[in-house]
Amino acid sequence: MDLNRFDPCVPCVRPHYRVQENQLFFLISRRPASVLSEKDLGIFRKIDGIKTVAEIAQGEMGVIERLREWFEADILEMIPPTERVSAPHLVVIEPHMDDAALSVGGRLLHRRGRNRITILSVVKYSNFTSYWDLKRDYLNVDTVTALRLRESELAARLLGAEHRCLDWTDAPIRFFPAGRWSVEDLKRILPTVYASTEISPDSKDVAILKEKLRGELERLAPDEIWIPMGLGSHVDHRTVRSACVSMLAEARGRLAKASVSMYEDLPYNRESLALQIQKAFATHGTRLLRSTEDVTDVFDEKLRLISVFASQFKRSFMEPLIRECAGRADQTAQGRLAEVYYRVEGRLAQPGESSLAPNRDVLEALRRRARPLSKKPKEHRRIVVLATPSANLGRWRTDCDRLLEMFPNSGIRLYSSRMTDWQVAAPSHERIKVAVFHNGIAGWIREMLKAAFQARTVVVILWWGAGRKNRGWKGSVSDGVAFFLRKTVVAQSLGDLCLLLEEEIRKNDAA
Repeated sequence: MDLNRFDPCVPCVRPHYRVQENQLFFLISRRPASVLSEKDLGIFRKIDGIKTVAEIAQGEMGVIERLREWFEADILEMIPPTERVSAPHLVVIEPHMDDAALSVGGRLLHRRGRNRITILSVVKYSNFTSYWDLKRDYLNVDTVTALRLRESELAARLLGAEHRCLDWTDAPIRFFPAGRWSVEDLKRILPTVYASTEISPDSKDVAILKEKLRGELERLAPDEIWIPMGLGSHVDHRTVRSACVSMLAEARGRLAKASVSMYEDLPYNRESLALQIQKAFATHGTRLLRSTEDVTDVFDEKLRLISVFASQFKRSFMEPLIRECAGRADQTAQGRLAEVYYRVEGRLAQPGESSLAPNRDVLEALRRRARPLSKKPKEHRRIVVLATPSANLGRWRTDCDRLLEMFPNSGIRLYSSRMTDWQVAAPSHERIKVAVFHNGIAGWIREMLKAAFQARTVVVILWWGAGRKNRGWKGSVSDGVAFFLRKTVVAQSLGDLCLLLEEEIRKNDAA
């Protein structure tokens, strides 16, 4: 932003600030960010997101200087005059309302005024803010969702873009309904809530989201589409990636003619995972050609852009992460900053979800135990799920429903401990029973042994450590239990097991 050319810009107050009497507060902070004079209040009331700096100042002394001070204090933004164009139309699909700015903000700044740009967010409803870690009471979904929408609308204006949003719900409140959150419980539930975002995508979620995306993109009629690569372990990023690929693989008409590229999700990018995903697509005939775009010239403006999402993180936290990613993106140009993307060439096809997973090696080990269970699923009569104290039950109702579909003649008995029973509510299916261990490890072992020696019974032991490569002595014990007890599997989550069983059953049906 050229501070010497403020006059044609439109000032917009960031959505985090509220005026109370003559003081300016950031969200729920009780300490004022600024004290406003009578003249300041008069200037503030004129900022409506429509008037330019010149129109607000109207020759009055000191107004432009005051607006400049508020800009430098991150209280307001300056929307530059941008020529609106109708084509070519670029649509960027982002899982959450900040991912596009973080991952491709520099490339979008290069296209401001040259493309019609639409940023399409998938997740709308959320209660996530940085206040979680501070254990502050700012958990209302309607309030947080409205704030995040205003952040995204402001960021889109800075890019000369339009912001649109689907009606998807953030993973943490799909796992644990928002109505059950309280600030008193945050310390207890947050480790498990964070862990719940690392589960595998649900194939039904992918199918539903695919149709939502198809309808929206057919209306938008883009010439170019950018989709997330799904790096990192967050289930929303992986679900959006797979829904996009599945939808575009089936595209017809104008949508099928749009050029497609994948962008690296920042700051979660890992070169090894990107290479793994490239190879997985290559085995299905889809080439992902790695490219970089130098964004050094707009990098400071990108940092300003991502700082608009102040409900999610502080710039001081995010800047070094994004700068590091940009610095290592193009290793042939030292000192330059770039963003990485992958051009999609050849027939677009969806690889197996497990081949794209960041914990692929762990899943492959689990697959060897799960494969025999998929051979004759109708023969099983009982599935016993034993949740260890460290278990993340995730969306257990959904996963249990998936198991019942795969094992149509089975019932499910889920045992949780006193440490995990807060994750469990009443089951919604008569074939699902829930119980809680009341006598610690002894009761857990008794139920495990009893179930393991019952005929036509599958035993699933949920242990969070099963998702790690180096699992220590507990891993050795769990492997030994699974080896000696027939039809017993040890998994990090029910979602991982369901994913592998669905893939194996599809293979068996196709054979």
